Amino acid sequence: MKICMAAAEFTPFVQVGELGKIIENLLKKLKKTDEVTLFIPFYEAILKNNSEISKEKKVLKKVGEKLLSGKLFSYWKTNHLGLEVILVQNNYFFGNRNYIYGYDDDFKRFAFFCRAVASFIKDLNYDILHIHDWHTALIPFFLAQNKSNLNTVFTIHNIRFQGICSNYFLGELGINHSVAKCKEPLNFLKIGLLSSDKVTTNSVFYLREIEQNYEMTNGLSHLINREKAKFSAIVPGIDESFDPENDPLIPTFFSSNDISGKVICKTFLQKELKLPVHTEIPIMIIPSTNISNNEIFLLNSIISYLARMEIQIIIIGYGLSDFEETIRESALRSNCKVTSVEDNSVNLRKVFSGADIFLDIFPNCLNDHLIKISLKYGVLPIVLNESPDLKIEKNRFRIFNFTSKDLINTIKYVTNRYYQMEMWNDNLKKAMKYDFSWDKTAKEYRTLYKELLAKS
Repeated sequence: MKICMAAAEFTPFVQVGELGKIIENLLKKLKKTDEVTLFIPFYEAILKNNSEISKEKKVLKKVGEKLLSGKLFSYWKTNHLGLEVILVQNNYFFGNRNYIYGYDDDFKRFAFFCRAVASFIKDLNYDILHIHDWHTALIPFFLAQNKSNLNTVFTIHNIRFQGICSNYFLGELGINHSVAKCKEPLNFLKIGLLSSDKVTTNSVFYLREIEQNYEMTNGLSHLINREKAKFSAIVPGIDESFDPENDPLIPTFFSSNDISGKVICKTFLQKELKLPVHTEIPIMIIPSTNISNNEIFLLNSIISYLARMEIQIIIIGYGLSDFEETIRESALRSNCKVTSVEDNSVNLRKVFSGADIFLDIFPNCLNDHLIKISLKYGVLPIVLNESPDLKIEKNRFRIFNFTSKDLINTIKYVTNRYYQMEMWNDNLKKAMKYDFSWDKTAKEYRTLYKELLAKS
């Protein structure tokens, strides 16, 4: 297949959030079997940031020019690890800017980027166009204006950002209001939804959320439900660097075939965090990034029980400082130890490599990502509800009700199971074999692409 992809970010050239990394990981896998071209804006920051493209700037080639509504665009081509990357350059929109996003004219900048991409690819023989978020959402619309029938997949990573501006801007792009089928105000993401053949999200959980949440979608939930047939969810894999068999940031390697190294990682973790070195005591991880008030209230309600348990608790992030302090000051505390670490990639690897239990009492997409990492590193999760994206029924422990009684009973049950080491290690090895790879994600996208091609 010949795949054309367009995005506002691409690691290592430019990254603001997770989008750039997702695009990089997906393209790494797709290019193994398919011919892929990526379009991104040629931000000045790409050269300033000393990224790979700045090292290769001498071999960049100008491959074309287009005059679009008075703005001249140049197209530059480079190669990144076998992937063809086309950068759309315009100094007014993308040069002389300190940031990638956050300008009053962002809607103009990315509208012209969309038009430049559509102009470039309209006569080329691509099989699939895959676009990401509102920054690229006008490309299929512009292609349709040029009578192109290119099959399009539109992935929504964050529906809160939609590219909303006045309809007055339509005239500047040379678009008739009735053709755009868009009432005031102009909404890029809405046009992308209507113009694309298939729409995906990064999670079933998120897809259900945007179908039901009118406020979160800025009123687009009704449209999403109306167009439900074209929607599906394809879950991103975890970064390949999260692998205890090859992770250079943990004390020693281990795998599902040989878990002996996990004890070494646990000892190292306890020493580094100044916890008592007892490998037979379970270590439980509690995530606190984006934690809700309800979760905090529930955790506070079980402090007196936790304080009496023989357990070590590591909190990811600093959202539970009061909870941590209260446990430390509890008159009932005996062998329960608690500490917290900064939420970053290095700490995640170290903590998960040595921990035993991961507590997830309020499911969301962020915690799903952490659960994938925990399973990869042999940490068994306690969950409130089964995630529709993970499907890990056999290798997790379940809280049935959001109550202090159920939570503390489940934690006690899990810690008792931990001491049945042979059975625990069997479950641990099975958990480590789950496939959360980008190979699986890319395979699902290829299947979607082929379904589109079969219908065209």
